[in-house]
Amino acid sequence: MSSFFYIGGIMSLTKTSELEAVNIMLATIGEAPVNTLTGSVTADVGIAQNILTEVSKDVQTSGWNFNTDYDFEMSPSSVDKKIAVSGDIVRLDMEEKNVKNHMDIIVREGFVYDKYNQTFEFDEAIKLTIVRLYDFNQLPQPARTYIVKRAARIFNDRMIGSGKHHDFALMDERQALFALRDFDGESSDHTIFDHYDTYRAVDRRGVAHRVR
Repeated sequence: MSSFFYIGGIMSLTKTSELEAVNIMLATIGEAPVNTLTGSVTADVGIAQNILTEVSKDVQTSGWNFNTDYDFEMSPSSVDKKIAVSGDIVRLDMEEKNVKNHMDIIVREGFVYDKYNQTFEFDEAIKLTIVRLYDFNQLPQPARTYIVKRAARIFNDRMIGSGKHHDFALMDERQALFALRDFDGESSDHTIFDHYDTYRAVDRRGVAHRVR
């Protein structure tokens, strides 16, 4: 076992890296750990990386306190009055308190689009609630733990399909999800309108739309 991951046979007490995450996934199918994710990798490693990325995107797109920004100001271009949306923003919406005139905000063709007024053009900056994607190594540990457990379960299902392993892995995955929810709730402001899940329950439209 490489000392890069283990000291005396025990995983070091640091945040889970992407490399460690992939090795955890490989272990579920009996594959030996690897020392790097760069350069030429095996097919199994490549599949594990893709699943990890896929799951990370899915989990983050739900919107959590750690990747949601409220009252995020976005300004139009001085050239064409359009507001460009970066590729890492996966959901956005405008809260009612920030609406000066009636708007229905979505993302279309990489720009903010007002469906109500049928326009891409804005005369001034607007404040939005956005959900942003982060690299795995930038996420808080509870999010990494949940993503790894979910990705490992999916990886094993696709590669081997062991029913017994699936059941145990699913229990671990659910526990990790509960821990992530607890962490996210504790790290957010303790008012209902500052917490994404509660605000979404109050605002029937939801605080954010999935980018199309």
